[in-house]
Amino acid sequence: MFFRHLALMVVVTLIFIWLILQSLKLYTRHGQFILLADFTGKPLDELVQFADEKGLKVIITDSIYDENMPPRTIRVMDPQPNTGVKSGRKIYVTIISSAPDFVPMPDIREL
Repeated sequence: MFFRHLALMVVVTLIFIWLILQSLKLYTRHGQFILLADFTGKPLDELVQFADEKGLKVIITDSIYDENMPPRTIRVMDPQPNTGVKSGRKIYVTIISSAPDFVPMPDIREL
């Protein structure tokens, strides 16, 4: 009787572990990913359109001024291009701003 109960516990434990592993595969969408294209140097609108179609989110983390590049162009993106990402993932970008940063000038009237 002891060995029968021991065998039953082992079988139930193995089934429980198998069910957990299968549910994790479903929950994490194992093997399902979207290949992220290289949007560096392209307009932000292209990435936003791509992200909307694929269920991704775009977050602008910073903007820098570069007079040699058009405004709202993607300069840096994370995750890197040609990376597999899952839907719902956030894509962090640094874009080119339309105007240079404001630089405070000292008050020179009193000099």
